[in-house]
Amino acid sequence: MIEKYIIDMFGEIDEDLSFILDKLNTTLSELQNGMVVQESSANVMAFLVQDLLDYAQIKAGKFRKNISKFDIRKSVETVMCIQRQKALDNNIDFYPTFKNIAETPDNLPDSMFSPEVCTDEERVMQVLLGLQSNALKFTEGGKVEIEVQIIKTHGGDSYL
Repeated sequence: MIEKYIIDMFGEIDEDLSFILDKLNTTLSELQNGMVVQESSANVMAFLVQDLLDYAQIKAGKFRKNISKFDIRKSVETVMCIQRQKALDNNIDFYPTFKNIAETPDNLPDSMFSPEVCTDEERVMQVLLGLQSNALKFTEGGKVEIEVQIIKTHGGDSYL
């Protein structure tokens, strides 16, 4: 009699614990998704503020390019992270393709270029954010692919 009571009690406790753990996992997942959306929104707002500052500097004749060496792969991934949740929410496959850009600048095969480029990273990221925002806005399902390729010109300069 006592054994059956104990077995029944443990069964009820197990069900209650499973319910509580499921609720906790769901709540944590929802919180994480909410944080991702908030972070993405803050990043978009930061880019918009930078756009406004750039416009004001251009109007005042004080705009300066900030040329530096950076990893184009990392910059593309950073910008794509900003709106990845939006793509997921709209069932859009959202990914980059790097045609002829190696993962690292070390031991480059002949057909590949270094991921390190020298230009204004902030401006590249601003342009990319604008392009991907429009692509996601006007895509209903399917995919949005950001393709990055370096094109070598006659003078030896490389262009994205």
